Amino acid sequence: MIDLWHIQRSRRLFRLLVDRFGVASFLCGGVEQAFRIDPARVADAVGLAAAWLELRTGRAPTEATLELMRSELRRLLIHDVAQHLVDTGY
Repeated sequence: MIDLWHIQRSRRLFRLLVDRFGVASFLCGGVEQAFRIDPARVADAVGLAAAWLELRTGRAPTEATLELMRSELRRLLIHDVAQHLVDTGY
């Protein structure tokens, strides 16, 4: 079962994290890996969101909810990277 309230709150938290730390903090370093999302950093952000949601609600997110949270964060990062590319003229 997917808890949509958890998804909604995690989206807000992910947006805050990306706005605060920038898209680059979620990307792998190096020229050869430009614009590649770092799975470890995504896992850290999802873990942070899951812990925060459990504290707020008293319910731990299910595995299906965590998977949807991962895909939402990746979607947000891809959107922001694409937007930066468009803004810089690529």
